[in-house]
Amino acid sequence: MKETTDRLKIAVETSQREEEFPDYLAVQVIEIADNIELYSSVPNLLEKLIFMVLDYNTYAETCCEKIGTSHMDIERILRVIHTHKAVKPE
Repeated sequence: MKETTDRLKIAVETSQREEEFPDYLAVQVIEIADNIELYSSVPNLLEKLIFMVLDYNTYAETCCEKIGTSHMDIERILRVIHTHKAVKPE
């Protein structure tokens, strides 16, 4: 899972530097990366999230054909991932 954590963080850093990835989404993705063990039941969704963060395009929804992944797409997958969050042991 360490590799997934690193890949999520690198994806956020790359997209923030190259595509103006929104801070409010970055915080949510980093929170998942920092608590990756709570999301171990959905490795396929984590892989999809990494892809989507790297595919993020600020202007994905502005023209007649969709280019890249929009903030709304990422918000949707974050909601789905959060529904699978395990309870953190006390």
